[in-house]
Amino acid sequence: MYIVKVSNLNRSRFPVLQEPTLKHNASDRYDGLGLTVLGVFALGVGLVSGVVLSELLGNVDSDRFKSAVRRIREGSDDDPPDPEQIERDLLSALRGNPTTRQAEIDVHAFGEGLIEMEGIVSDERTRDIALELASSVTGVDDVVNRILVAGTDTHERPSAMMESKS
Repeated sequence: MYIVKVSNLNRSRFPVLQEPTLKHNASDRYDGLGLTVLGVFALGVGLVSGVVLSELLGNVDSDRFKSAVRRIREGSDDDPPDPEQIERDLLSALRGNPTTRQAEIDVHAFGEGLIEMEGIVSDERTRDIALELASSVTGVDDVVNRILVAGTDTHERPSAMMESKS
């Protein structure tokens, strides 16, 4: 057996044994920045294309999307709104609207922008206006709708519902 010491070899005759050399040029320091910009751009394009595709193919609630964008822009430095204040503001809005003033609607705020509305109203227009008012209140992001329309969602007739209130 013949043993050869690596230190005695002529490295020029054996290129595999040559030590690697690192060459740097001025553009190397910008490669990381370029990749970062490219990554951010790709993320933005992906988000926009995802929203566009889901809008075309699915059922995206544009109000929820706008609310999410607004929260991102505003940041989360603010304290979350007080659920009791949200309830008061929504009840005030319902009592201030001529269509929903007489409606028997209960409001429950759970925090994190979630509210629940329940009750029985005389027609779908009243329910729709109540939901619009809820979405316009500051701090409300999601509404659980448990408002029923008398005669449509219940067996109770609207006229019987009004008589029972008097």
